[in-house]
Order: sequence, then structure tokens, then C-alpha cells
Amino acid sequence: MPTDDEISRMYADEYFEEGGAWVCGYWKGGYLSNEQKLRREARSALTLLPATGRRLLEIGAAGGFFLDEARSAGYSVTGIELNETMAEWGRSALGLHMITGSFEATELDVASFDVIVAQDVLEHVRDPREFVARVARLLAAGGVFLVRGPLEQSWKDSIFRTFGRFRQQSQEVIKEPPYHLQGFVRSSFRRLIEGSGLSLTQFQTTAAKPRVDLTSPKAMAATAIEILAFGANRLTAHGDFMVGCATRNQPERGRNPLLGNG
Repeated sequence: MPTDDEISRMYADEYFEEGGAWVCGYWKGGYLSNEQKLRREARSALTLLPATGRRLLEIGAAGGFFLDEARSAGYSVTGIELNETMAEWGRSALGLHMITGSFEATELDVASFDVIVAQDVLEHVRDPREFVARVARLLAAGGVFLVRGPLEQSWKDSIFRTFGRFRQQSQEVIKEPPYHLQGFVRSSFRRLIEGSGLSLTQFQTTAAKPRVDLTSPKAMAATAIEILAFGANRLTAHGDFMVGCATRNQPERGRNPLLGNG
């Protein structure tokens, strides 16, 4: 496993720039140039979360677009970001409360947050069990943990691994260190969450829309595979990405009052 210094270097400024691995080639451009897409994603994720006016922590907040949208929706927000440039941009450009450093090393009070969000983070951590256990300790009773990230249970990945020569480099998802240290499917994610004393209340999968490229025989073959895989993912409830919600000490009867209508 990489050391703390190695991890810091992995997520240096180049990681968030055009050609960096911040979205593994799924979008063009760097983090800041994709502001509108990121804000749309943030607003969609917020529909899964509790009513406004709650204390929210985002782990791996990057430049803070999600936090800014959450603050506009009424949350009291705090972000943790390993990259100093991104954290400082969030502080100076958006006026956010951003902590520079790792989640594991940041001192935080027990039961001090109603919502904790980790988007495209869990697959990067060295010890996901301890990571989620700490999330559980930091959540107030009934608090919500929202996770979004890549899903290993994808027909597209399976088919492209079989016919690897057709995969376009821009669509390659990095699965080995230094970026993705872990991988999850529905069952392993549930075990991780419930092993930390949380209750999994929601799990959704999404499949990336096929990219159509008919410029060459290789590109047409890749397009055909993407269309086939997209249909298979939809039919079997598999996908390229997952979104999961979990709660701490969820009441046995009725809906958790902190959960939204998602």
C-alpha cells in the first residue's frame, strides 16, 4: 500500500487538470472547467439527503462545488481535501470552510455531523473498514452517509476486458494503484457498511450512456460493445457507478426522519 507521502503526490495538481485521472477519462477537461456538470451532479445527489439546516461533511471535496450547492440548499458545510490547491480555491473563490489533509488524520468530534458525503473517494482509501467505522463514529444518531463511486459489477467492464483491444484509451478506468485501491459490488459494499454498525437504506446503480463513434472499424466495434453493455446493465441492475445511503441507528419502524424522498 502507498505511504502518506505517496498518496499526497498521487493527488497533486495534475490529478485535477485536463488529462488527469480525476474522472478517469469519462469527461474531457479538468475539474474547474467542468463546474456546471459537477453542480448538476451535486444538486441530483442532494435530493437523496435529509432536510436542510443539517451539519454536512464532505470527504474529498476537491474545489467545493458540491459543498457550495449544499450550502445554498441550507446545510452548514465543512470539506476535507488532500490537495492544497483545490482546498485553497474552495476557500478563496467560494468562501467555504475547507480543511487541508486526509480524513484519517483530521481531528473531528464524535457525533458532530448529520450528513457525511464521500463521492469517488472510497475506492481510493487504504483501509475502507476503518474509514467507514470512523464515519459511523462521527455521525450523529440517525445521521446519513452518502457514498458515490465506480461499481465493479459492470457488463461494460466485463465485455471490454474480454475484447480489450477495442477499448478506447479515453474510456479506460484506472483500476490499479495509485488511484483505485479498492473495488466494490453490491454485496461487498453492504458488508462494509453493515460491518461498521450502519444500516444500508438505499443502493442505486447507473450505467454511463454509450459513446457513439463511427470513425473507424475499431471505434464502431467499441460503440457496439458499449450499446450491448448498456442494455445488459439496465436489464440486470448492474452498472458503471453506484450510489448508496446508510444511516446510523436507524429507527426500527417507519422511515428515517433524516432521509429525503429519494
